[in-house]
Amino acid sequence: MDPSSPILDTTVFYIQESGAMLFGLIFLFLYRQSRVVYFGLWGAAWFLRFLAAVFAAFFAGRDDRAAVDAFFFAVFFLAMSVCSRVFRQPL
Repeated sequence: MDPSSPILDTTVFYIQESGAMLFGLIFLFLYRQSRVVYFGLWGAAWFLRFLAAVFAAFFAGRDDRAAVDAFFFAVFFLAMSVCSRVFRQPL
């Protein structure tokens, strides 16, 4: 199979996004169980990562795809930086 085939690209996309949703759901579950804000922020960040990929796939081939992709990844990294600041605070 050609490494750049559309079938392989679609399979990799689904595997990566399934992993992102799984991470998000795990962290949201941990947040619900423990009410630690850190877990909720991580869950939200992974969900934003999933949305970024979905919107990137939706806007594929359009001129504004890069702007949408950059927006969601910036929000993802902002959420991750908030997670790191929350984690450094003493409990």
